[in-house]
Amino acid sequence: MLWIIVMAAIASVDTSERSWFVLILERLINRLKLNSWTQMKEHLEDFMWFGSTSNADGLNLWKEIEHSSPFSL
Repeated sequence: MLWIIVMAAIASVDTSERSWFVLILERLINRLKLNSWTQMKEHLEDFMWFGSTSNADGLNLWKEIEHSSPFSL
């Protein structure tokens, strides 16, 4: 589920759906007790995650979640 939501969030840049994906991803991150981009990336690498093409987008997404959350991750 994590990989699917991350990929959808990355694909939804500049769309009205982006905030929904960020919200759902934030909830999932909290449920999985992921505290850093490194931890999330380790989970993503268990699936079809190509760091050379996706790491920058994933890190930007992580930062967006950190800034949107009233609680620190």
